[in-house]
Amino acid sequence: MKKIILIQVILVLFCNNNFGQVNGTSGLPIGGIGTGAIKYNAAAGTFSANFRTPTRNGDYQLLSNTQFQIFTQRGSEILTSAKLTAVVVGDSVQDDAILPLHHVNFGEWNGISIQMTAYIPWAPESITLMCHPGALFEFTITNNQANSATAALAFQISTPVVPQAIADSGFM
Repeated sequence: MKKIILIQVILVLFCNNNFGQVNGTSGLPIGGIGTGAIKYNAAAGTFSANFRTPTRNGDYQLLSNTQFQIFTQRGSEILTSAKLTAVVVGDSVQDDAILPLHHVNFGEWNGISIQMTAYIPWAPESITLMCHPGALFEFTITNNQANSATAALAFQISTPVVPQAIADSGFM
């Protein structure tokens, strides 16, 4: 019983990241146990994937022309980026990738803050749920000024295979 409690405490510590920011990582393997994985490198704004199982660190391949993009407009001022990257302060990339979460600060565009949290399927009580392939990315966009603004995020992907929709699950 003590071992189970210890494991839960360790997981809580890592999920809350009480150890300080881990910045400038190459991302967090996301995609489900045994299904390969995808990683988002917030510093470079690039994605890489591992199509083998089991997933190993050295097997990732860069996915060219695959990135997040941003469009913002406040009044007549338009700011865009074809490849969204994390903010860098000094030598510190503003991302924090510790299993099972990856937090990224993309900074402010036209007075609009952009944050991202990526996460893996995490349900230790159900291996079936954890094996479901999925790369989950959640964006929080905040208008920091009183007047209205427009913001749009896009995900560009370039693959030799056209992604297929899976009902209630996303794309494969």
